[in-house]
Amino acid sequence: MNKVVFCLILLIGNTAWSYEKFVLDNGFTVYLEKNNQNPLVAIQLWVNVGSADETESTNGISHFTEHMILKGTTNYSGENIGNTIGKYGNHIGAWTTKKQTFFSTEILAEGLPDVLSVFSEIAKNAVFDENDIENEKRVVLEEYSTRKDDPMSLINSTFFSLVFPSSTYRMEEIGTVKNINSFNRIDLLSHYEKYYTAKNMMLIVVGDISVEDTMKLINAEYSSLKSGQKNENNSVEVNSYKHTYEEYLKKIPQTLIKIGIVVPSNEGKDYFSDKALIEIIHSGYGSRVNRELKEDLNLISSVSAEYAKYVGMSIIFINIECPCEYYKSVLKQVNLVFGRPITEEELDRAKEQLKTGIYISRSSVEGIASDIAEAITYNLPYNVEDQISMINSLNSRELGKYKSENYNKFNAVIFNPYQLRYDIPYK
Repeated sequence: MNKVVFCLILLIGNTAWSYEKFVLDNGFTVYLEKNNQNPLVAIQLWVNVGSADETESTNGISHFTEHMILKGTTNYSGENIGNTIGKYGNHIGAWTTKKQTFFSTEILAEGLPDVLSVFSEIAKNAVFDENDIENEKRVVLEEYSTRKDDPMSLINSTFFSLVFPSSTYRMEEIGTVKNINSFNRIDLLSHYEKYYTAKNMMLIVVGDISVEDTMKLINAEYSSLKSGQKNENNSVEVNSYKHTYEEYLKKIPQTLIKIGIVVPSNEGKDYFSDKALIEIIHSGYGSRVNRELKEDLNLISSVSAEYAKYVGMSIIFINIECPCEYYKSVLKQVNLVFGRPITEEELDRAKEQLKTGIYISRSSVEGIASDIAEAITYNLPYNVEDQISMINSLNSRELGKYKSENYNKFNAVIFNPYQLRYDIPYK
């Protein structure tokens, strides 16, 4: 076993943030951080595979595999998995994204040995019972129907189809009805055995632990994992032209607008430039969109922002809901809001909000574990002092240049109420 100690330590009061990296002989990577502020432990298992690694005929298999793993393993039934985690106060959360599948929980520290055993079973011993597969198809199809009835889910999938027309990023994580119905045990085992391997996963454990004792447990549970190969992240082809797409839906009372800005991700400082622009333009009470379009002009009902980061790029999303007769005015005002220079006052406010967000994230073991995963996956600084330094180094001139280079090619998807096609005038 190889060990790399990352001396990333920042002392604030009695708090030290640092993690240690271990690599087992089979290539399985482990990140541990001791934090004994509370008798809690966060455990996260990350698998480097998602819907962007699929084909047209296998689209949805990463998500379906995630579902099936929790139905049972060699040594734990689905019920036993739930009961074991529940004994220590929680449950397992599981998600599939474009490039990752992960399993996460936060438990009482006394349950660490039992829960590490459950997570090792997830990583290496899923059984994929044929009866469970058929039953779970109904569950996933119901989830599919729910998503298709959700306008926000629809507008999100439409955006990815618009911006990534020739890339697998256009495909939805849940897959298609045809594929969901076609998956069998051989398909799922093949996917599982290819991607759920030591070199293609990482385990993060943060909380009230002994690093030495925890590594003994992990060695015992995870050394038998097959090494496999790491799934490489390929470059993504983006439709970089500015596009606007409109559609009419019958079940929405107001117009929904999803604006997305796709920017090349050079990591490090650009990450904080994106975050600062989100605070200045889109997110929160003091942002330009909220203050001007909602509070001053009363054009919109709500606004929210999302930040999606992938290897090689990031996407800043703005979600707007507005009365349908105002949507053209909204788009015009958004263009004006994007175009104005960044002021020192706006930047100072954004910096303080970003710093606050860092400390809030580090206030829980789950937040610390997620920060480690983000730092490792996207080559970002983990040390809080380094993050604060990068935030403080932002200046309005460079941020304005960054904005002008990336914000002039935003894509917009607009869902209008069906009746707008006929009888509602634009304002």
